Amino acid sequence: MLIRLFEVQLKEELSFLKENGLSDVKIVKANKKILGDEEEVKKLILALLIECVFLQESVPSSPIEFDTCLEKGRNRLTPVFYEIKTIVVEIFQAAQEVISRLKTYQINPQVFEDIESQLARLLTKDFILEQPYNQLKHFPRYLKAIVIRLDKLKANPVRDQLKMSEVQPLEQNFWRLVQERKGRLDPRMQEMRWLLEELRVSLFAQELPSPQAVSVKRLEQAWAQLML
Repeated sequence: MLIRLFEVQLKEELSFLKENGLSDVKIVKANKKILGDEEEVKKLILALLIECVFLQESVPSSPIEFDTCLEKGRNRLTPVFYEIKTIVVEIFQAAQEVISRLKTYQINPQVFEDIESQLARLLTKDFILEQPYNQLKHFPRYLKAIVIRLDKLKANPVRDQLKMSEVQPLEQNFWRLVQERKGRLDPRMQEMRWLLEELRVSLFAQELPSPQAVSVKRLEQAWAQLML
């Protein structure tokens, strides 16, 4: 509801950014099957822009607070917009690279299914607004790790199978718990969810930088704490 109120007040600014700043986001069409149509993605980008500029620190609870928040954030719209756009385009490009390789490479059906499942979890229809913005910044790296994994797979498929056997049991336990809790993730589960992505980077693309050290043992310990 608040996002809609900001959209109404910022109609001209958002329209300008959409027409002039998002006109070149054509990669969306290439990924339409996964990411939805171009118009919907643009709406999500603008909604995320409002959330990042106006609703990160505090939520206005009165007309006076709303007006103050609006005026305070106007000057940040354009720079934050282009920061978000850069990240989203990187995600689209990396996703397209994964899709291209999946079409080109002859890979084990188990590996194909594993990567398809990972993509489906990351690139949900509303992922741009659904995921915390600070987490969204890591999505290009998660997707680039899949590309690296596929390139390495050709040289050493046995190694890939071993790595996959390390991460899959942890993921299966986690997503089973998510299902049992009807998708409600508390802070500890949120942390576990992204540690699992970091583990995939660590296992399949160690050359990519990581914000934290992660291992199968650490995830097993985190899981044990989650079950207490």
